[in-house]
Amino acid sequence: MGAAAFAVGALSSSAQTVYSVNVVGYVNTVVYGTDYANVQPSLHGHPQYTMISNPLDNGSGNLIQDLFAAQGTTIYGDTAYIFNNGLQSFAPNLNSYGWNVNSPIPPGSGLLFYNVHKTFTNTFVGTVLQGNQTNKAIPGYSVISSIWPASGYLQNLGFNANNGDTAYMFSQFLQSFGPQLNSYGWTASASPLVSGTYGPFITNGVSFLYLNTHPTNFWITDFTVH
Repeated sequence: MGAAAFAVGALSSSAQTVYSVNVVGYVNTVVYGTDYANVQPSLHGHPQYTMISNPLDNGSGNLIQDLFAAQGTTIYGDTAYIFNNGLQSFAPNLNSYGWNVNSPIPPGSGLLFYNVHKTFTNTFVGTVLQGNQTNKAIPGYSVISSIWPASGYLQNLGFNANNGDTAYMFSQFLQSFGPQLNSYGWTASASPLVSGTYGPFITNGVSFLYLNTHPTNFWITDFTVH
């Protein structure tokens, strides 16, 4: 993940200075490719999968074609795998001189990006979603992420999984999903970024696969920039 920068605008009135409630900025997200060095030797030089999210609201529907428009020809031939909740599986959204389906990727969701080129940094530009926000996880599998740009342990970010649920975090090194079970507390992990108490650690711009074994789970956040 790259850096994020935000700016708050101000409006003037005759009585007082009124600050805008809108916070706009950008988030740079690394999309790993064939030149990614820290992989298994057998995978070096091969295309890479990366789980990413859209951390900002671009104000025009958050369509995938717009989110990656700045990359131009660098993503021709790549594939964005978008999770289909009804089919409970990833479905390819090919990009070969244009996306074949212009799918929305709003904040709080995500996708699995298959990059057949070199590593690039995608810049997401938009507004931070503030205030009380609810991210709904359906029963079964779904791909979710933080609605506002944040890094931290899932529980500290307001995500409270039920007993028996599982968060599958994608390993860039292994190029596969690994489970972090929640059975009266998250399971421990060899990774220093994962706590057995507070859940997996996620970084800004990253999404994960979540198995909800209960009725709809709501990830409720209340975030405001002061």
